[in-house]
Amino acid sequence: MIQLSIIILHFNTLQLTRDCLSAIRKYRGGLELEIQLIDNASTDGSGLQLSKDFPEVRFQRLERPHGFSEANNIALRRAEGQYLLLLNSDTLFYNDAPQRAVEYMEQHPQVGICGVHLHQPDGTFDVACHRSLPTPAAAFFKMIGLSRLFPRSALLARYNLTYLSRESIFPVDAISGAFMLVRREALQEVGLLDEDFEFYGEDIDFCYRFRQAGWTVMYNGDIRVIHIKGGSTDHSDPWTINNFHDSMLIFYSKHLAHLYSAPLNLLVRLGVNLRKRIYLIRAAYLRHKWHRSGTSQRP
Repeated sequence: MIQLSIIILHFNTLQLTRDCLSAIRKYRGGLELEIQLIDNASTDGSGLQLSKDFPEVRFQRLERPHGFSEANNIALRRAEGQYLLLLNSDTLFYNDAPQRAVEYMEQHPQVGICGVHLHQPDGTFDVACHRSLPTPAAAFFKMIGLSRLFPRSALLARYNLTYLSRESIFPVDAISGAFMLVRREALQEVGLLDEDFEFYGEDIDFCYRFRQAGWTVMYNGDIRVIHIKGGSTDHSDPWTINNFHDSMLIFYSKHLAHLYSAPLNLLVRLGVNLRKRIYLIRAAYLRHKWHRSGTSQRP
């Protein structure tokens, strides 16, 4: 019986994905694993190379690029494990993390989806690995920097819950899509990822739907996984900036807008679009500066 299906989406990140798969191979513990590698129409031949290097992996190449949700759903439909792990290619296991995560789920049947303590290679904590809902107030405090200035405030820092101990175990509104361990029974009730979210926002939407169905979304700070944040994504790319902010608006319209007045909803949309414009201008300036300097350091 397959206990855990690990699903990894790959696109032109040969070394990152190779390191990720090597870590799984080393720290799988005693689990019966199924590993699915979805090559999202890579253009450098890296998917084929990985399929040769890791023959134990179920490899599938997509002939055209798919959104994150759509590509992962392809693998979720055919996954056979009791538990299903959506895993970024820029993550690294150590200390038998997958087995410990599955054991935790076995001991807590009310948990439908679980995340873990994510940190960068230098030890920096990834604050995105546990979050609250992006309500207008929570998002506003984050956007204007109050959450960074007052990280211990339950009011001002609730977006990323930085006032809670990162070493603890507690229920949250959302976890990071870099590591999402899902119970099959819960998935069958809640359904697959929403494909309206092309590349961002699918994780918080997924978690919201689990909570609406009565399942607990849990953060387990006792289990650690390395996340080479940004390793698989260029956050200065205009496509990334547009997609991130558009996903914020999709989530807000789908789940939160009906809770607030029309004037506030208008302010939220204006605020998100203004933030997007600022980030696009900043990215364009950095790219221009980079080209003029002739350096090899990308923004």
